[in-house]
Parts: sequence; C-alpha cells; structure tokens
Amino acid sequence: MASVAWHLRLHELARNRSFGAAELTVEAINCLTDAFADSTTFDTRTVRNSLIDLRFGQPSMAPVLNICAEICRWLDHPDDDTDHTGWINRMRRDMQEMKSNAANMTERMTNRFQKLNVDGNRFGFYSWSSTVATGLRAQAKQLAGKRAFVAQSNPGGEGTQTAEFLAKLGWQVWLVSDTQFSDMARHSKLDRLILGCDAYSTTRFVNKIGSGALAGLMRTAEKPVELWTNEDKHLHDQEIQELDLGKHEPSPPVATGIATPSPLFGTGMMDDISIIRTPDDDIEPDQLATRQFRRAHPVSDYLKLENRPG
Repeated sequence: MASVAWHLRLHELARNRSFGAAELTVEAINCLTDAFADSTTFDTRTVRNSLIDLRFGQPSMAPVLNICAEICRWLDHPDDDTDHTGWINRMRRDMQEMKSNAANMTERMTNRFQKLNVDGNRFGFYSWSSTVATGLRAQAKQLAGKRAFVAQSNPGGEGTQTAEFLAKLGWQVWLVSDTQFSDMARHSKLDRLILGCDAYSTTRFVNKIGSGALAGLMRTAEKPVELWTNEDKHLHDQEIQELDLGKHEPSPPVATGIATPSPLFGTGMMDDISIIRTPDDDIEPDQLATRQFRRAHPVSDYLKLENRPG
C-alpha cells in the first residue's frame, strides 16, 4: 500500500503546475524516501519509470532533473560489492542526505538574506517563485513599506499569488497587466526586477515565459535584474538548449485558421542579469563558467527530452 501511495504522489507531482521548483524538489524527495523505505518491496523498474514520468512532466525544473539523473545513475550502476538490502539501506541514507540538503538550503538562504541590503523603493516581480518568497520573508522587516509592482504573469496568473504574499509582508502592492509591466520596465519606472528561475546555465536561464524579455527591457533601461536561485537549479548549457522552450509554433487548425499557443516557460540570457543571489554568495554571470557544480556527469539517454515517449 505504501508503495502505491508514493507512486501516485509522484505521478501527481509530475503534473503539478502550482508548485515552484524548490517545493517540487522537497515533495519529490519525500516520495522517493518512501520508495526506498522497505528493501523487500523495493522495485527498481517502478522507481525508474516514476522518475522518467516526473522528469518529462516537469521538463524545465532543473532540481527535478538533477534528482532524477542522480537516482537513475544509482539504479543503473548498483554497487556490486553490496547485497540488495545493504544497497537499499545506502540509498535510503543518501535520500535522507538529499532531504537534509534541501531543508538546509532554505535555512542558509534565510540566514544570508536577513543580512542582505537590497537598494531601491520600486521593485518589480514576475510570476511566483518559492525561492524568492523565502528571501523576501527573511527580509520582511527591512523591506516592509516598499513598493511592489507585480505583473499578472499570464498565462497562469501566478502574479496574484506573489501580490497577496507581498501584501501580507507589509509591502505596498500594485498588480498590473503584463503589458503595463513591460512598459514600466522599458521606461525606467522600476528600480530593480527580482526573478526566480527554474533552471540556469552559464549563458541562459529558464523561467516563466516573458521573463527573458523583461530582463532585456530592464537592461536597456540600465536598471538591475537580480536572479534569486540556488545551485541545485544549475544545468549544463546543452541541457538548457535542449529544452527549446517557448519556440514551438503549432499549426493553425483548419476549422478556424487561428493557432493559440500558450507556453508556460521560456529562456532568457544571462547577459541581461546583473547579479545571481544564492544561499551562499552573490555571483556575477561571467563567473559561472569557472565554478564547479555538483552534478558533473551527463543525464542518462532515456532522460533526455529527445527520447521523450510520444
């Protein structure tokens, strides 16, 4: 029964469109911890298939891909010197370490952002990011009373969640249309734009569709754009390019002659980002190429989007 429960929860997470990347990661780790709970009922095939389903269900979420890649690597390369029960126990310990790291990430970000000084009075926000929310909650006292201009962030309208969150923290909040928000960015009416992201590499970042264009408008207006994220969201450049987000153009249906594409995610350029803030330090985009990240090995072929079923 427990095996079915974790499997169904992971299936639901693969189709969840309300959680941010950090929230998805924690919930996925909880599910997988249950999957490794009993060595007598553990089934490698079920776990691998569930991870494939999660990866293709959340193609833009870097922490999800990194977890799937890491665990699939364990499944594909078991320790020949350890019996089945010992191997499962080791995997269980590794899962607990992943869970602890995810929890520590929030704690580290909170501790660091409590001491951070972010200048400005008119801040711009787009979509919803649980990572950005963690940072803002840590700075609630310093930033209370500041002005927040939040784009509605369509399709999806996640800006409403961000606006309500900021209002509860004591900000003065304006929830504006995406077109008005773009106009404000272009004409220097925002002191800075704060974005989360679902993935990033040395040259690109992935976030809600429109984020890249907004960052470009802010750069043209010579205003700073901050990316609040963590290293679990780092991907290799090739993996970002493979996503090809927001570029698919469906053919118009014969009946109406009108196509209505509505991609949720798109890419932006790191050249438009002023600073990347993480739980550990601030990084300038041109420093990314020289940093060492956790996952050095490539993803398994069956996790690549080019091999997605259907």
